[in-house]
Amino acid sequence: MGLHGAASSSGPVKVEGDGRSPAGVFTLSTAFAYHPEDLWRPSKMPMHRITERTVCVETIDSKSYNRIVDEDDVTPRDWESPDRMLRPDGLYRYGLFVDHNAPKTKAGAGSCIFLHLWRRPGAPTVGCTAMNEPAMQAIQVWLDASRKPLLVQLPQAELLRLAPAWGAPELTIPPQRNDE
Repeated sequence: MGLHGAASSSGPVKVEGDGRSPAGVFTLSTAFAYHPEDLWRPSKMPMHRITERTVCVETIDSKSYNRIVDEDDVTPRDWESPDRMLRPDGLYRYGLFVDHNAPKTKAGAGSCIFLHLWRRPGAPTVGCTAMNEPAMQAIQVWLDASRKPLLVQLPQAELLRLAPAWGAPELTIPPQRNDE
């Protein structure tokens, strides 16, 4: 999905629950934080303050599927087991919503894809992209919604294949280590 629609190659296509991060070019529409005022500079992105009532809806047949909502603002509540955003592990203390499967949401094509904090270096996510807190805070204050920021996230072979057609700058790809 994303700005180029369905996958343009023969690779796998993102579906709900597959644990994969989507590949493609995506807009970044909304930042979120537990305490936005703690950023060292105000974000220039629309900001959703996360509370104990904030969820991202993963129930495929919900009218709120693939949306961050506050439970008290949506009636009737037509979802089960949402992704609770105020987490004990703090992974969503700072983050950005990746517009995979948005704004034209397709049921079952994947939901609640974020840039968010990592558990530790190299720890997997269930489809998101994670990083350390200083990097996430820097991205939140650097991005400017008026500039229409994009996330390009592709496997290396696809990036090398598509970059020239997209007019991307020349790429220097570091060699892969054997343990990657």
